[in-house]
Amino acid sequence: MDPSSCTMPAIAAMSADLAWLACVESDSESEFSRGTDASRSENSYTGDMERSEYIEQHNGGFYVAGTRVSLDSIVYSFKGGDSPETIRQNFSSLSLEQVYGAIAFYLAREQEVDANIREGEAEIDRSVPPLSESRPALYARLERARHQIASQDLAKH
Repeated sequence: MDPSSCTMPAIAAMSADLAWLACVESDSESEFSRGTDASRSENSYTGDMERSEYIEQHNGGFYVAGTRVSLDSIVYSFKGGDSPETIRQNFSSLSLEQVYGAIAFYLAREQEVDANIREGEAEIDRSVPPLSESRPALYARLERARHQIASQDLAKH
């Protein structure tokens, strides 16, 4: 597939190789989903995991295949503006191909992956009490330190 024929807006600013890879991932997703029934869950990419050579599911999460690097970590970096090369530097256990593959997987399933990340964040919010409730003394010390640092910064300017 010609990268210019892919209409995903997020790909426009990326290299031709990544655009091509994302389009291929997207096309394989479309071909795969046409042959399945409508009973798939809202996060349909979970059913397609076997079809990605770059992403796998284990321990309740999605990871770069053969590693302990979560897809969420790659997505956070990518959405934060890091280039694939920078992400590769930050995750030294990954090859550049794995980073591009993870990004292509994300771009082909952006809404579903983002929904999955939001669900995970909500689960953490529900299961982990705020520090102000679980350790009020520590929270108070941290707040005092934060205000003291902010006061010092204001005094410098």
